Amino acid sequence: MLGELRFVSKLYILFFFTTFSPLWLFGFSAFWLLIHCHLITWVIHVFLFVFEN
Repeated sequence: MLGELRFVSKLYILFFFTTFSPLWLFGFSAFWLLIHCHLITWVIHVFLFVFEN
């Protein structure tokens, strides 16, 4: 009984990590990508503003 419970809990943990970990990593990387794109566009706007003046 205890062995079965450990096996099931290991399966559940494995399932949890394989299902939600890639989604979390993808969400986190997408979030960082969004921030970097926003910063890059902001820097470009600042450069254009400075060079126009």
